[in-house]
Amino acid sequence: MALYGTAAAFIGPLPDWINATDGARLATYSFYKALFKNDNTSFKITLREDEENPVYVPSAKRIVRTMARYTCKGLGFTTEGATPEAAAEMVIAFGDLFKREEFFPNFRDALEMGVAQGDFCCMVSGDIDKPELSRLSLRFIDPGTYFPLTVVGDRTRVNGQMLVETITMNEAYVENGPGTLKEYLRVQRWLKVTHPDHPLYVEPAPGVAVNYEVPIQYERLVMETRDWEDLTKRVIVKTEQPLVEIPGILTLPIYHFRNRGEVGELMGISELEGIERLFMGINQAATDEDVALAMQGLGIYVSNQRPVNNDGEPTDWVLGPRRVVQLSGTDGSFERVSGVSSVVASQDHIKYLQDMAESTVGISDVALGQVDTQTAESGIALALRMGPILDESTRKDERILSKLTQMFHDLKVWFDVYEGQTFDELVDIIPTVEPKLPVDTDKQITRLQDLYVNGVIGTILYITKLNELGMELGKPEDVMKAQMEEAAERAAAAAEQMAASGGLDPDGERLASEAEAPADPEE
Repeated sequence: MALYGTAAAFIGPLPDWINATDGARLATYSFYKALFKNDNTSFKITLREDEENPVYVPSAKRIVRTMARYTCKGLGFTTEGATPEAAAEMVIAFGDLFKREEFFPNFRDALEMGVAQGDFCCMVSGDIDKPELSRLSLRFIDPGTYFPLTVVGDRTRVNGQMLVETITMNEAYVENGPGTLKEYLRVQRWLKVTHPDHPLYVEPAPGVAVNYEVPIQYERLVMETRDWEDLTKRVIVKTEQPLVEIPGILTLPIYHFRNRGEVGELMGISELEGIERLFMGINQAATDEDVALAMQGLGIYVSNQRPVNNDGEPTDWVLGPRRVVQLSGTDGSFERVSGVSSVVASQDHIKYLQDMAESTVGISDVALGQVDTQTAESGIALALRMGPILDESTRKDERILSKLTQMFHDLKVWFDVYEGQTFDELVDIIPTVEPKLPVDTDKQITRLQDLYVNGVIGTILYITKLNELGMELGKPEDVMKAQMEEAAERAAAAAEQMAASGGLDPDGERLASEAEAPADPEE
């Protein structure tokens, strides 16, 4: 529970069908998801006793989306260690898969929710019965359904994975007979050879080598919710898929990505961890201000008399625009109560809380796009203001790109097994990201031009750098060759023109003329 301690005061009772650690994880997922979505049906932590319509400021969404914007910005992929032919083959195959499965837009959505919840997961699967070139699938799954199985004594080494989902079925599946619908668990389990439940598992011992080339095993069961984690007490309602080998696949199919990590912990940490009470204060202050403005606008009135109707019977005051209130007697009073005259202090307090929440996770006004031109054009000033969020997002990039590299590498085996496409073992698909800050292209081009004109850099480097800035001039060697051919053509044309106008033949020899003819010896 220590990993999710700051959210403990807000998550309420834990699920009763799961152990305390995973129960806290699932409960905090729900809490942070509701916090991100500004869902006041699940996130009721700012209500005062007499309030009916509290104001919920989307502070958490602003933080999460800003951080997600700079994490793995412009995710793409390239090839490494490939011949042009092998690279083209892999780019087409992986590109078609990513496009068909909408991998990159789905990744952005999953990343955003992963920043809020702390974890997100992508699952690879294959269906041999589908048509060729459509048998692989990439699906992002709810991290609340993911349960890693770890080596005894080491919580960070995964040797199996489970997907656990609640389903509703008729009680006809159990011995107490048919009747009403009942909630069960569908448990999918994948096991590596290092897991004790794998049929080919070998107990570790000195001198005993583990054969890591053994494929993983898979099963799918429907169970009662009670004691489902205890192999001796669980009640299996239905076996949808007995334990079976997945031929050729050696790696587990679910890839788990963490937003932030903690030493010794396998699961991730939400970006909102530790600042929950700041959101509580922001919402409370905004609600109080909203109530104050409403009361000041509508007004509060007091009177020491009770109004009467035409029959002289006591009745209620009726107030509203274009109405006139008349008091009987000479000593009656009716007046408006003075209220709040300014909300500047309240707004300053809200801004202070908002700034504290955002600065805690490294977000500045510049990261939010609130920057003047002078700061934006000053590289040093921009780097200083953006430093915290750039450092944090770069750290996230390193963790996420490392996992994506592993996933893309493993996908080559899935292509081989399910699509029959075999790629060069020395060729890999590598994930790439774009620069986090925009580049002042005009300034960069001017600087390069000055360096080139003054002979500091050569032509090849000059063209290469221009291409990197989006000029798309082509390969430097091709550009230089074209320039040389064009220069040769211009020289040839100039020579022909000189020959036509200055008495030179195409080879540069001066033509003989009558005026220059030798004298007749007899003359």
